[in-house]
Amino acid sequence: MLSSSYVAIDPFSKLIRNCSMASFLNEFRFMAPDYCKHAIFLERYAKISEASKNLFLSRANVAKLRKNVSRMQEAFAKLIKDQLLCANISLVIENVPDYGIRKSDNLPDRITARSIHDTMGEFGSVKDAVVFKNHAYIWFDDIDDAYNTHSLINKMKMGNNIIRTCVVA
Repeated sequence: MLSSSYVAIDPFSKLIRNCSMASFLNEFRFMAPDYCKHAIFLERYAKISEASKNLFLSRANVAKLRKNVSRMQEAFAKLIKDQLLCANISLVIENVPDYGIRKSDNLPDRITARSIHDTMGEFGSVKDAVVFKNHAYIWFDDIDDAYNTHSLINKMKMGNNIIRTCVVA
């Protein structure tokens, strides 16, 4: 009979625990490269649990075996959602253009984390903001500010792009 303190050791989960997110996701990159880049980028803001990694791995392996790109994208989307929750990111803006037009002189201006931070500051108190691959990730002090911002700017035109927002809760 085993004691209650017995813990089964799974060598596969040990392997996952010891590798970086980039090497862990590398075998699935070819099916969903953009999702993979975002998952690797978001790793710097929060480490995900072993349970989330294992769940992703099971979904991704099925998608890989079936050569089903949409299932692979779903697996990555769920992994990224877990990362966003772990990082306490409040709002995600998708399809952010590389350049915007300055109101003061109508010249193009690169959209940076600072410009997003300043703009989102008009909608509420912002802790931080980052921009990566046409996505902006915003940490609001109050989740209600994220909901209010979402209701105001979702599907708004920014330059030539229609942006989409999502509150992470």
